[in-house]
Parts: sequence; structure tokens; C-alpha cells
Amino acid sequence: MSPLVALDLAITVTFFTVVAAALVIYGAVFWSIFRDAPFVPSPKSVAEAMMELADVKSGELVVELGSGHGVIMFAAVRKGARAVGYELSPFLC
Repeated sequence: MSPLVALDLAITVTFFTVVAAALVIYGAVFWSIFRDAPFVPSPKSVAEAMMELADVKSGELVVELGSGHGVIMFAAVRKGARAVGYELSPFLC
């Protein structure tokens, strides 16, 4: 294989990789904006009750999917836990 063919192949693969990544990101953003699940924030008192019910202890890791504004994560941190939240909507991050 000549160096020019190898370079052309590398550029083509890189281009399609970038296009595929852009489509995945666009799809995630589009899905997060137009999906059927509405954003309903949890009141602070409910988040605190969740931490009591789950018996969250200092040093534990709390992972929240669809974290919104992070009310539940902040309740976990107040209990001494580590918290990680994942939110797809760019409007809530």
C-alpha cells in the first residue's frame, strides 16, 4: 500500500469517526430535549427523606441518573457521601 493510499484511508476513517461521534452527540441532545419525560424537581425535604430511607452514610457513593438541578446529589453530599449525577438535558446541567 502506498503512503498516499494509507494517508487517504486514515483521513477517511477519521472523518467518518468524527461524523459518527457528532451524530451520537446530536442524538443525545435531541433525545434529551424532546423525550416524553418531563422535568419535575424534587423538593429538598423529599431528597432528605430519600437519603434517610436509603440509609446513606459518609463516604458512600450516590449515583443519580437524570440529576436535573442536583437536589438529590446535594442531599447526599450533606450526609457526607460522594455524589455523581448524570443529566442529558443541556438546559438542566
